[in-house]
Amino acid sequence: MKNFLTLALLVLWASKLWAQGAPEPPAPVKAAHGQLDEIPKDALDKLQQLFPGHKDDEWDRWDDGYQAVFVHEDVEKTLILSEKFAVLYKGVGVEDEDLPPAVTDYLTDFDDSAVIYFSFVLEDPMKVKAYLLFVQRDDGETLTRLLFTEKGNFIAEKLIEQSLDKDDDDKKDDDIADEPDKKDDDKKDDDDLNDPALEPQD
Repeated sequence: MKNFLTLALLVLWASKLWAQGAPEPPAPVKAAHGQLDEIPKDALDKLQQLFPGHKDDEWDRWDDGYQAVFVHEDVEKTLILSEKFAVLYKGVGVEDEDLPPAVTDYLTDFDDSAVIYFSFVLEDPMKVKAYLLFVQRDDGETLTRLLFTEKGNFIAEKLIEQSLDKDDDDKKDDDIADEPDKKDDDKKDDDDLNDPALEPQD
């Protein structure tokens, strides 16, 4: 009897450990703003931990990680996290006129009609600074991410998104192309309108 009770306790203990197992990854939550449909809870928790009381956060992908743009203490800021939610950069909004001359010179060569969507001065955990710009090209169809050193030397460029306006225009063009010719509709009688051959084709 004693052996049986001991065995039962061991089984109960083992089943409890098995049930606990490895912690499940945090469930994503719906995004309130920005490009992402879902934001991992760890990313939201990191933002809240570092910038309590923030508001108006918008989230996008940063390569395999995440970027939040938000307002904290009445200042526009950004937080960039890795895929594992480690801090890559913290940033504060910067006015266009405060950008290094090398950055503005680069923009002139890049596209002298480009519009700066927003810009930040970044700082990584090692206190190394950089400048981050999101720029809309003159064609109004693309948003490009530009990264510069503290002195304004160019580091990297990445196309972020195609403009939704372009997608809408393409859709309108497709709708016009698919629309049947109606100039002879007045000549068709009810029987013609019920003809299966006139039904829209998939």
